[in-house]
Amino acid sequence: MDEKEMYGEDNAIDTEFERSILEYRPKVKYEPKKPITVNLQTEEVVLDEEDDDEDVDSNDYEAEEKPAQQYQDFAEIYDLLNQMIEYVEEKIKDTTVPLSEEQVEKIYESFPHLDPSLLSNGVIDFQTYANTFEDPEAPANSLIQDIVHSYAEDVDGSLELELYEDLKELQATVREGYFLYKQSILKNYVDGELPDEPVKNEELVKQIDEAVQQQNDWFDDISKNYSDTEKKYYDTLRTAYGTPEFFKVSEEYTASKRPYDVAVRENKTIQEMILLVDNLLQGTEDTSARIKSGLVLGSDIDTEEVMKVLENQATTKEEFAELMKMTQLSLKLQVNYQIEDKKQYRDVLKNINNLSRKQRAHDELLTAFELRNKMYLKTYDALQNLNSPSKDLGVEAFLNQLAGGLNLIQEQYQAFVNDVYAMYTSDYEVRRDKIEKTLDKENARAGYSLVLDHL
Repeated sequence: MDEKEMYGEDNAIDTEFERSILEYRPKVKYEPKKPITVNLQTEEVVLDEEDDDEDVDSNDYEAEEKPAQQYQDFAEIYDLLNQMIEYVEEKIKDTTVPLSEEQVEKIYESFPHLDPSLLSNGVIDFQTYANTFEDPEAPANSLIQDIVHSYAEDVDGSLELELYEDLKELQATVREGYFLYKQSILKNYVDGELPDEPVKNEELVKQIDEAVQQQNDWFDDISKNYSDTEKKYYDTLRTAYGTPEFFKVSEEYTASKRPYDVAVRENKTIQEMILLVDNLLQGTEDTSARIKSGLVLGSDIDTEEVMKVLENQATTKEEFAELMKMTQLSLKLQVNYQIEDKKQYRDVLKNINNLSRKQRAHDELLTAFELRNKMYLKTYDALQNLNSPSKDLGVEAFLNQLAGGLNLIQEQYQAFVNDVYAMYTSDYEVRRDKIEKTLDKENARAGYSLVLDHL
């Protein structure tokens, strides 16, 4: 998307891209141990006639079941991030970040094997910076990102360059979250090869919907069978206890209860993972939309009105020049303060909630998920219904130890679920605050640039 598409002719207001922002204002409320909820305003979306025609003609499939809806959400958020990254890259592709001799020496002293041609001109060009996100935690790449970000957030930088880091990190977070969703939820319903990245795929969404509906039908059948046999069992217990009919009904009841219990526990695990993925999707959707809004709207500074106010404060050119110098100094101090204030949020995202931590947490959770679903549930069922041929103490001791191990599997799974939930919540809240502080700082930077232009 080029600048003209985003801002319209002559920076016109009310372009299609701007309207898409102004019409979307999510309000996010977080409550501990509950999913992040995004409450959208209910308002009429105004479309151009051409958009109306396209909307009528398009028969886009709308997912019905939650797992299918989540795939669509992943694809839409990933597509939005890719569009914003493409737009920002076009805006800043010619950006170069100047390096002091001390910075160049520090980089090569720290990383002597770094390609000498990368910084040969005493600058970091955009492509060099963009390549660091292929392995963002490599020490050399991390140092280059720190240098570029310090430049981007100061008065000579730009909002696009500053937010590029957030966009690339959100893109990586969506890819990693999709991996967790694919391995824990999607593979429960769809066999065969699945897309490596969440791309729009209507046929796959339909396939997920159908598979979920089939599994729901199967669960309804065994639930009904269990409910019917349970009712029959308790009726027989009251009227024919101890008779051959009672023992026959009792066996039928046990036979229907075991698969039902396993299915309930398996379904509970899937629902927990769905809730977990929802937290990631909703938080990522909100932060992505806020970045999109910031890129479109920029600062809140009304340049004409601000200049009128400043001009009215001075009666001579000398007074006006002095006022502008003091205003510029004040705004530079404000930018410096806001940079320091924002630093803690970036440090958390870079050092605590980084990509490798997400990958490690997901791997641990998936291992626990597989153990719980494939070993714990079935072994637990076998122990619950075990007909031991012996009452030997040695057998009982073995079974007690086995039960203890199964309890540990359950506890570890729950601990990993809680860890990932806390990680998602923290990541969302920290990035949300970082983006808000970035956009608030843009007002000070815009004011500084305005004053500088009139000095």
